[in-house]
Amino acid sequence: MAGALRALCSRYRCYVSDNPAVTAQLEGSVRTLSYIIAGRFADSHELSELVYSASNLLVLLNDGILRKGLCGAHLVPLSQHRLMTWLTVLEHMEVFLEMGTAKLCGESGRWIVIILIQLAKAVLRILLLFWYEAGIQTSPPIIPLDREAQLSRRVGEAQKKMRRNTEMLQSLRCTEPM
Repeated sequence: MAGALRALCSRYRCYVSDNPAVTAQLEGSVRTLSYIIAGRFADSHELSELVYSASNLLVLLNDGILRKGLCGAHLVPLSQHRLMTWLTVLEHMEVFLEMGTAKLCGESGRWIVIILIQLAKAVLRILLLFWYEAGIQTSPPIIPLDREAQLSRRVGEAQKKMRRNTEMLQSLRCTEPM
């Protein structure tokens, strides 16, 4: 079972790396679905917020896969990157958690969850600030990847390689045979 799950994860990573435009369309479709769901039936606001949070988490996951493929290693220490990831996940999920808790536990439960989320975010930001000297964090701390710029950079690099190969072939044609 674990081997099958690892194989599935590996196939998904390869798919995202090979098809970033298709995954961006999927993410956009999920986000659009969250807008369409809102207000259509009872409890649709919570479902809509769940789908919206899921689309943000999907973007975070896919961007992580693409970043790993682009630069190989993290630019910050792994533990700092993990803290930033948890902070980003909290920020993406906080509205859904608030709405779900309000639905299940009422207004007092909602405020308890709000306080706990804000405390967790403050602790993570303080750790990033003082332990890693990361400075004031953006919101969310892991900014979504600009895929169009990455795609155009990849195309530019491929064109440069093709030009170099073409120049090399032309220079080889001009040399005298041995």
